Amino acid sequence: MKAKFLLFLLIFQFFIFSSILGQDFYSFTSFPPNVNSPKALEIYKKIAKEAPVRYEGPRATFLRNGIKWTIIGANAPIVNPTRRPKNWPVKGNRFEVLVIPEPITNYKILPWTEKIENAVRSDTISIVACPGEYEPASFVIRSGNVDLKNVMVTCSDLKYEGTDKNGRKQITTISKGNIDIRVVKCWYQAGKELWLGRGMKKTLTPELLLHDDSLIQVNYEYQVNIIKNFDHIKDADSLLPFTIPKKENKQIWITVKVPENAKSGSYSGIITIIAKNGLKKQLKLSCKVLPFKLSPPKIEYAIFYIANLNRPSQSVITESYRKSEEQMLSEFKDMKAHGIEYPVIQMRSFDPIELRKIFQLMSKAGYTNDILFYTSWPKLNINLSFLKNTVNNVVKLAQKNGFKQVYFYGVDELKGRDLLAQRPILETIKKAGAKTFVTAIEFNFPSLVGDLVDIAIWHGKLNPLFAKNMHKLYHKAWSYGNPQCGKEEPETYRRNYGLALWKADYDGVCDYAYQCTMGKKIWDDFDFERYRDHVMAYPTINGVIPTIQWEGFREGVDDVKCLTTLIYHIERPRNKESQNQAASWLEKLDVHCDLSILRKKMNTFILFLRNQNRYQLQ
Repeated sequence: MKAKFLLFLLIFQFFIFSSILGQDFYSFTSFPPNVNSPKALEIYKKIAKEAPVRYEGPRATFLRNGIKWTIIGANAPIVNPTRRPKNWPVKGNRFEVLVIPEPITNYKILPWTEKIENAVRSDTISIVACPGEYEPASFVIRSGNVDLKNVMVTCSDLKYEGTDKNGRKQITTISKGNIDIRVVKCWYQAGKELWLGRGMKKTLTPELLLHDDSLIQVNYEYQVNIIKNFDHIKDADSLLPFTIPKKENKQIWITVKVPENAKSGSYSGIITIIAKNGLKKQLKLSCKVLPFKLSPPKIEYAIFYIANLNRPSQSVITESYRKSEEQMLSEFKDMKAHGIEYPVIQMRSFDPIELRKIFQLMSKAGYTNDILFYTSWPKLNINLSFLKNTVNNVVKLAQKNGFKQVYFYGVDELKGRDLLAQRPILETIKKAGAKTFVTAIEFNFPSLVGDLVDIAIWHGKLNPLFAKNMHKLYHKAWSYGNPQCGKEEPETYRRNYGLALWKADYDGVCDYAYQCTMGKKIWDDFDFERYRDHVMAYPTINGVIPTIQWEGFREGVDDVKCLTTLIYHIERPRNKESQNQAASWLEKLDVHCDLSILRKKMNTFILFLRNQNRYQLQ
């Protein structure tokens, strides 16, 4: 009896101890991120085979055919062993193609997803877009009992046959150069949530949009990622041939960039899928270009950009915190193309030479000298004279470079008495000639410091009452952390940072962060035990690799642009009855509905209000 009691006490103490640490059993059986476990050492040797292995923190590298490969994720325990379906739906030496009508979804298509719930059997992919808009499309290739080797996916120009002013036939083209084709790479990440809380849980998830599928090899037995040239990653400029192992899915992602001057009409082209096996299939890509451009969004879009320029002595690597000028220019262009109006520039120590270069790169990327958002991440104990001097220097340099207004960030994520303690800091920033913006994590923020904060960035779930309280002070309410950047859920970002903001009466977004390494390396999700890396687009040595969540964010921006365009037409002095009908629908709009249906309905109202009643959306 005594022995049983002692055993019970020991087990009880174990679970109490684990709950205090916020960990579970798997955390106790894993090793710290910077230590290689015996199991990890075994995995490294099996993958590298005869090649010598070199250990680099929680990673290992080996050379094969002159290429350096890095193995990541071996330290994290396997929670859910890989299980393939017994009855694969595609048989023999063939493949099939399934169309994904709405690619912006949280539904995950894995290599062996047997029944793809959001797919349809069709020989046509249809999209609707406005001039100047990016629009996604997707389909899945499913192999049979034989590996599909050297698979290549190409698309022709999209053509529209219309008539000119004299009634003569005229062919208008959207060049295939405006059609970006990528593979969706499923790889292992440290969990589903950005906060790991109770330990790493290896999760196979679709995320990366690659031109070169061979950049990352995924070993499903050991559940690790094997990355080519880890510190100097470079994707191809366009889609390369790839292999689909037998009985697997490979999702393909297409982004059509409709030219700004594109004529309205129904364009079409041919997508060709061909494998070395001699197998070939074709799909029709239909793009209906609407006869109007989208208005700039009524919601303001910013994002924290946690990067500085390399020093002359520093080499170019694929890291989140330091960039070459080529890397930073590419990332500014990428942010601009995804609807970000204001990259928040961070500089812990003011450097006028570097900041001037950053301004020049922003201008090259297409940003106008309108408003600068800037942070030096001040602390509560900062010397106020030093802060005033820093703000003055930033404001003066910004004004010399044509910026009309500077917003300077306060002290991050304060609560309780610390909120009141921040008041002298906010007052100093304002006296030095800048406006203020800062995060808010407590509901009483407006009553304590709201009078000194021009833009309060509310964390988490949208709160219309918080926005209302900031508006009473004639200040703005923005959103972040709903979720923070990097969660592989494109529909979540589209919904929460799109129409939901307008419905909750928010003024903008400033999420964290475009790229932020929580551990040591942005390409390794397993080198920090508390948080996953926050990434919307992964760095390469000369550009970026987008993610599905980043594409979802852009669709949210486009939803708001469409909404803004509709509001513009409702407010124009025209047919009151039609305008009232559209306004009534808008007032009752449910942002929890199917967003693709809402977009289609908004487009229909816009066309109707523009007296294009005969124009039918397909």
